[in-house]
Amino acid sequence: MERPKDIFISYSSKDAAIVNSICNYLENSGLTCWIAPRDVRTGFTYASEIIGAIKSCKILLLVVSASSIESGHVANEIANAFTQKKHIIPFKIDKTPLNDDLNYYLSRVHRITALANPESYFEQLLNQCKMNLGISGE
Repeated sequence: MERPKDIFISYSSKDAAIVNSICNYLENSGLTCWIAPRDVRTGFTYASEIIGAIKSCKILLLVVSASSIESGHVANEIANAFTQKKHIIPFKIDKTPLNDDLNYYLSRVHRITALANPESYFEQLLNQCKMNLGISGE
């Protein structure tokens, strides 16, 4: 059995370019990420794979954008992570306000706002992930 991943990345496929950059940055820095569709095993359903990955991860990273805010799948992932008491790190890449569903789960959660140039916030994101994982040092 594969070792559980540190971070589950929740996002809209419309944001795949920036999300892949985030995933690559975190993984090149030594963290492990679970991201669909890359990590969905052949022959298994997306739903069961996603639920299993959220259960086994320590952090759920939500890439917040207009597209992810409108995604029912993203809302389901956040609700599931919330129920399982996972650390949720919102990484906001545009100015779209949260809808009521996401606001319910994230209203008291600190977020990283990376509007103008998200790449310039990758190090801050990495440091927050490491802190939540109990990894010390830079």
